[in-house]
Amino acid sequence: MSSDSRLGYASTACCKSRRLVLRIVRLFWLLLLMWTCGCQNKATSTSQPAHAPAHAPTHAPVSQSHFASRESDTLALCSFHNGKEAGLNSILEIVGGGVACIDYDSDGNVDLLFAGGGTIDRVGESISGLNCQLLQGDGHWNFKNRSDQARLDTARIYSHGITVSDYDQDGFEDVLVYGYRGVVLLHNQGDGTFFEAPWSGLANAGWITAAAWLDVNRDQLIDLYLGSYVDWDIAKNQVCQSRTGQPDVCSPNAFNGSENAVFINQGDGTFSIESDAIKTDQPSKTLGVLAAEFSRDQGVGLYVANDLLANFLFTRRGDRFEEHAFASGVAVDDEGVANGSMGIAMLDFNLDRKFDLFVTNFENEKMALYLNEGSDVFRYASRKVGLNRADLKLVAFGTVAADFDSDGDEDIVFASGHVHYHPDEGKMELLPAYLQNEAGKTLSHFKPDCSFFNNPSVGRGLATADIDNDGDLDLVGTHLFGPPSLIENTGRLDKNWLTVQLVGINVPRTPIGTTAELTVGSRVMIRQLYGGGSYLSHSQSRLHFAWPSEQVVDKVDLLLRWPDGASQQVQVSPGQNVVLLQQDANQIGSK
Repeated sequence: MSSDSRLGYASTACCKSRRLVLRIVRLFWLLLLMWTCGCQNKATSTSQPAHAPAHAPTHAPVSQSHFASRESDTLALCSFHNGKEAGLNSILEIVGGGVACIDYDSDGNVDLLFAGGGTIDRVGESISGLNCQLLQGDGHWNFKNRSDQARLDTARIYSHGITVSDYDQDGFEDVLVYGYRGVVLLHNQGDGTFFEAPWSGLANAGWITAAAWLDVNRDQLIDLYLGSYVDWDIAKNQVCQSRTGQPDVCSPNAFNGSENAVFINQGDGTFSIESDAIKTDQPSKTLGVLAAEFSRDQGVGLYVANDLLANFLFTRRGDRFEEHAFASGVAVDDEGVANGSMGIAMLDFNLDRKFDLFVTNFENEKMALYLNEGSDVFRYASRKVGLNRADLKLVAFGTVAADFDSDGDEDIVFASGHVHYHPDEGKMELLPAYLQNEAGKTLSHFKPDCSFFNNPSVGRGLATADIDNDGDLDLVGTHLFGPPSLIENTGRLDKNWLTVQLVGINVPRTPIGTTAELTVGSRVMIRQLYGGGSYLSHSQSRLHFAWPSEQVVDKVDLLLRWPDGASQQVQVSPGQNVVLLQQDANQIGSK
């Protein structure tokens, strides 16, 4: 979350000569930015090579994405509380909270669940949690607060994040809330209420800042990987100083790392810890985790984003998992430096039907794009695609990848906001970023004409879902201070889209690792249902496809590959949400 002495964190002063050099560099980039910037729907030339001639490109890419901010009176009750008013300046305060997109009442509409955070008693040296807030959606941007009716009792922990899965395989989406002092596992009873199972075995899980569901031991039950941040409690709190001498949050370098953990689903509502299932001898300060199959027929693995430590990549080798992030090229950046990594998104960026990784990092670091070359090898491609621009040197957190402009490739959005109350330069509030994929070659940075993308905030969580059931994907963002943001994708679609909800039979009912290849004419698109991702947040558990409106088809072909190796071919009509069971090529439900 913060930078080390190399980057100049709150308690370290930078020498005058270096500051002069940085100012000269920033001035250069400012002049370049003024030269390249255009109006609302023109790119800021992320694809511009360093040796380009000193004139504007003849054909600047134009954004096809359109967004609009949505207001809701119920959002004011969903603001995250970080405890800043206690004046402790603790590292706990700046982690923030996320959001989950869930259909808790099984009515086909997206509901929203927000982490509540908590309060800090500096005198009594205690930390208390606040309940999460549940908003029931009607598919038309109207929400009702159902937190009390749903019996959401999560206040025993200071909550950060939320993830969703049908862990007991009864057909209803269950909820795991995680944060300081562990997790709360909420069983969805199917009647609009939740019930916490105190006997689950997950109560004493420590300070959890990331979580992902996956079937670790291939027993058709979904297990849980929990990532921890640093070894901190209120008795160990330290306060550092900003460059102007003000009390501020310390770097994570001031604290030791913590151990991540694996909990195995026993099938009776309980979990048992399996310390040797997925482990490494290296320390971890985990803020993001993603469970997915990175190479075909390899099984579901894990990518773990650490703060100022090398990231991890765990791949299945028989019945065990091996960590080989350095050998695979996803541990550090192209200079061999471990970054302050937070959020993770997975996508087929360059349209080669292999899954690539996008990772958000700290300021003065590039956002990382690792291109999947196959056979457990990734190539660092941030410079090639234009992610080394000065206007993208942000403190970035939650991130999602999806085809927001309906052109057949996946774009990227990320939230950003500083981690120091008194940053070395500027303010805590930063702008989020929308990166448009240009046919798998470069990423163009646009600022859509929407208040979310033009008003700085201290952004943290980010999730995507089709909130209004019109076939394109909308956004939900959370902030360290203030109510969440609802962002409608206002692109117009006819029938050039399809969403797929998967139901496992011989694998967990939430079939993490299932891939789907959609063929529309000569165009082939690939998506995967993965666990975790983004930052403290959970996107809608559907696979989304879209393609240009001029490509009109009556039927599309879907090839499903399930985590147990089984394949399934199905043909469906576009322009709808289809629900598909494993080994059943019949459409069993649509909306």
